[in-house]
Amino acid sequence: MIDNSKVKITGEEAPVSLEALEQVEKRLNIHLPDQYRKFLLRHNGGKPTPDLFNCAGGGGSFVHKFLAINDGPYDNFEQESLSFWANKAVPGNIVPVAYDAFGNYVCLSVSGTDTGSVYFWNHEEQTGKTSYRDLCLIAESFDQFLASLYEKPVASFEAEMNQIFQHGNIAVLHQIIAAGWDVNSGPFRPDVTALEVAAMNNKTDIARVLLEHGARVGGTIELVKRCAAAPTTNHDYTKMKALLEAAASHS
Repeated sequence: MIDNSKVKITGEEAPVSLEALEQVEKRLNIHLPDQYRKFLLRHNGGKPTPDLFNCAGGGGSFVHKFLAINDGPYDNFEQESLSFWANKAVPGNIVPVAYDAFGNYVCLSVSGTDTGSVYFWNHEEQTGKTSYRDLCLIAESFDQFLASLYEKPVASFEAEMNQIFQHGNIAVLHQIIAAGWDVNSGPFRPDVTALEVAAMNNKTDIARVLLEHGARVGGTIELVKRCAAAPTTNHDYTKMKALLEAAASHS
């Protein structure tokens, strides 16, 4: 038996009924593999921890969010599937089940000899031809995929943090992210995230890069509002607040 109990899911949407799930399957004319159906019935979307994955042929990414069965405009499994089939060169048995922060998808085969297999679709490697060429195998089952998720060790990058937050060196920020630094960690103390540090100091360029690489907004908007209302503030937080609100609306 595959052990995926180490994976924690947060931010799930409202529970979905079996009837609602089956109605979506009927409209899409598919039957979801049992492991993925059980996942939707238990979690219905959300963000996993850990979240990194590797492809069998090399490369990989991270799960920013799982799609869900819902009626809204965001993270909607049914609508994303229809859009995916209409706009991507993929076989009709492949559906998206999650996405990273860069416009790429984790996909699932719902029929054929590879039913249940999990793939990565990278928009930067599209061939434009309807085939498996644009797909990289991650795992042979959804449970195996969940069990394979991992986190990289977090390095401190103390000297680099001074270059980034004191001198605004965006190039160094890109370098440490590529080296595996967790953008949701605390650059100077564990209880204050990098995005919160950038927000408090009104560093919009730094905040934008962090958000593009998966930084969670969390309570940062409220933090910025408090900073802006402080009688001693010397920053105009208008752009920072707009940036964070836009990111939150798409998360």
